[in-house]
Amino acid sequence: MTTPTADVSAFAAGSFAGRTRELARLQEALDDTRAGKPRVLLLAGEAGSGKSTLLAEVFRRAETSTPPFAWAMGECSSATGAGDAYLPFRDILKVLTGDAENKPDTSNLFSAARTVLANIAPELINIFIPGSKLVADAGMAFAREAGWISKDGKPKLPAELDQEKIFRQYTEVLQAVAQERPLILALDDLQWSDASSIALFFHIARQIKQAKLLLIGTFRPNDVAMGRGGDRHPLEQVLFELQRYFGDVVIDLGKSTSDERQAFVDQIIDSESNLIDDSFRAALLRHTDGHPLFTVELLRDLRERGCLARDEDGAWVVEREVSWSDLPPRIEGVIGERIGRLENELREILTVASVGAGRSDFLAQIVAQIQNVDERRVLKLLSADLTKRHGLVLESAVHRRGRRVLAHYRFAHALVQRYLYGSLSDAEKMLMHGDVAAMLEEMYEGDTDQIATDLAYHYDQASDAENALRYLETVLDQSLRVSGYREALVHATRALELIDLLPDSPERAKREFTLILRWSTPIKVLHGWAAPDLKPRYDRARELTRQFPDCPESTQFLFALWTYYLVRCELPESRQTAAQCLDAAQRIGSTEGVLAALTSIANSAFWSGDLACCAKHTREAIELYPTVDTATHLLQYGMDTNVIVNQFDVWTACLENRFDDARETWIAFMPQVEALNHPFSLAIALNTGAWMYQMTGDVAKTRETAEKLVSLTTTHGFPSYKGLGVMMRGWAMSFEDVSAGIKEIEAGFERWFTTAGPLITTYYAILYSDALLRAGRRQEAASVVDWAFAFAEGKGERVFMPLLEKTRLAMTT
Repeated sequence: MTTPTADVSAFAAGSFAGRTRELARLQEALDDTRAGKPRVLLLAGEAGSGKSTLLAEVFRRAETSTPPFAWAMGECSSATGAGDAYLPFRDILKVLTGDAENKPDTSNLFSAARTVLANIAPELINIFIPGSKLVADAGMAFAREAGWISKDGKPKLPAELDQEKIFRQYTEVLQAVAQERPLILALDDLQWSDASSIALFFHIARQIKQAKLLLIGTFRPNDVAMGRGGDRHPLEQVLFELQRYFGDVVIDLGKSTSDERQAFVDQIIDSESNLIDDSFRAALLRHTDGHPLFTVELLRDLRERGCLARDEDGAWVVEREVSWSDLPPRIEGVIGERIGRLENELREILTVASVGAGRSDFLAQIVAQIQNVDERRVLKLLSADLTKRHGLVLESAVHRRGRRVLAHYRFAHALVQRYLYGSLSDAEKMLMHGDVAAMLEEMYEGDTDQIATDLAYHYDQASDAENALRYLETVLDQSLRVSGYREALVHATRALELIDLLPDSPERAKREFTLILRWSTPIKVLHGWAAPDLKPRYDRARELTRQFPDCPESTQFLFALWTYYLVRCELPESRQTAAQCLDAAQRIGSTEGVLAALTSIANSAFWSGDLACCAKHTREAIELYPTVDTATHLLQYGMDTNVIVNQFDVWTACLENRFDDARETWIAFMPQVEALNHPFSLAIALNTGAWMYQMTGDVAKTRETAEKLVSLTTTHGFPSYKGLGVMMRGWAMSFEDVSAGIKEIEAGFERWFTTAGPLITTYYAILYSDALLRAGRRQEAASVVDWAFAFAEGKGERVFMPLLEKTRLAMTT
């Protein structure tokens, strides 16, 4: 665990100048953590504001404290981070298990972490760290004892894992490791992080209790404020929630007074003996505004220009007058001049490295091959010159792959990497990215899935659409298998853009059709079933499917189309599409398709008020369910059939006034839902329970279940089901604060309606009119019921009409 360094120059010794308050807060967090009180801190600041320097100081203090802390850092990637699920947490787990370059005195911690993984979180292996590497390091006897190796000697490491289990097991690992030693986890550059890592960061912050753990994240506020892909940045909501739960957890390095900035400049200069006067200090402050990286780099520039020099006593003095107007006006200019003064060989190495740094680091071996320079020479130049003398790169990790030793380095500052990358022509970038991708494939032959995100990025930048698409398809399925919906949407969207570049052929049409199906899962989960992009994509899929009407994926498309009609309350069309799905599934012999079709028919029948048809197809689905592979079915259809079937059983029992049966059925089923470890299916099940408790009149349980639903959907970003949770919570709230409850009901239904559709309008009217009656707004309540009756008659949503009749009757008594 090599401590990161913000700058290696003598001037950097004053990097903590003006940071007295920040350092005090960091020390307080360390003290609390050592005492068993977990803490969360976020360091906010733009590039070069001193985040890395403060983080390095935290690690230094942690290592020299008594007892010493263990620490691990995961870095997010500006190039692939948004689509690389759990990237920083994968890096952290590698450090904790010793699958990275670390200090020798943490070997006991590695052993403990491996034992914890074997005993309480074996399924994280292969998802977060290479199982084969862990088995090799831990030993075959230990691997067999842990259950990783079968009797015939073959590995039994899991290949996939759902998000809820990932969150729980990762948290359990950290809690267990933190019992061995106080532990610091740092996630650097969260503004580039994938959404799943941000959600896991929030989960750990909320769930870790009575553990010696300090959780630190760094981010750039401006990047977060800009959002991502036209939506709010996933970190923005988490920042709000963390501050709501823990108070002021953000240390803003961008907020400093003029006195603090002057103090910073003074301490940077005074870190070594000097005879520099106040006029120079004032001019330096005016020119840099006290920006830490700019100040350090400009002082280095002045020293290399000869404007600053040591006198015969070793003190720094102003050797000759500085023409401030001749200096680069921006930090990029300072970096440019610094790079320009490097020897050609060093500059060329860095330029190649700027292309290779796809995630956040680059491989020295790839730089050597592209430059056609001896590998040992490149390693010497990186280590001795570019790291120790110039401070431009840092050694990140070293690991062995087969007979090769691979050395990872990263740029000390992202601005340096950006500057060098920007100096290349488009043609040079394309050629180099292609070279990097080909070399990575060769180095990771037989195991390219673990670097598929990097390969997709490099091939994409090389304008190699075919190869980029091949790896995007891999990481898309990887993301869906761990419920990484946001990352899946990034990959699927880009894949659909790339496939347009391929020549027209039956194979291309089939791949596009499959990609549309994969794309539709995250778009519905994250943007709702009413997402405007769905219809044109579905129209395109309908056109494509004419070329292969009996392919196995055709039932998946018909199921997706069925949901499109259902939530829009186009019930005749939904029943017709469900019947087509069943016919197609039976024709091609797809058991998964038949199961999905039976569920669809039952669902449409329920909302139409045909409970007998619903029950018939529900029973058939229950009988068929054990014959399909649950993981495959979830990947193909996006939700668990048994969860939908349970919904009909529970709600039908309520409609038939069998309230005890409804409660017992739902409560008995919930352990099965939780065992699925599928957040979206869990959201559906919680909604089932909230409605059930409302129909049985249990206000407290309704609110409790609705709160769980709101929390789950907030964490994972399911807007439609969050709307349902808010609506149910509002009904329960209306018994205590009727005005606030009514607003919640309205807001919840509005969220559902805009992200899904008008389905459930009649049930919303029942909740809404009930709260209006409690508020004494009888006339408004009557109008709502009349409106709901008209909707039910027009759209065919008849299942709740008996309850509407009861509501209308209650108004007349």
